[in-house]
Amino acid sequence: MEYERNYRHWIGEIKTFRYDLNNHLTTNLTNKLQDDLENIYQSAVEFVKIKTDLNIFLEKCPYTLVKLLDENYLP
Repeated sequence: MEYERNYRHWIGEIKTFRYDLNNHLTTNLTNKLQDDLENIYQSAVEFVKIKTDLNIFLEKCPYTLVKLLDENYLP
């Protein structure tokens, strides 16, 4: 039951973040995110490794910005 609650919580968080991003992205910000996606991914991986001690992440970002902003996509 705990897993189901956590899973649903994080799905809701992802959807909320995407909604906010999609409603506030300008062309300039979209271009910047596209250009910086690999660096953003690397920073996020380092942060998660510190917080969780997991080492399961791909070396290079496996996502595209289009996919990350797609409201129906879940990694």
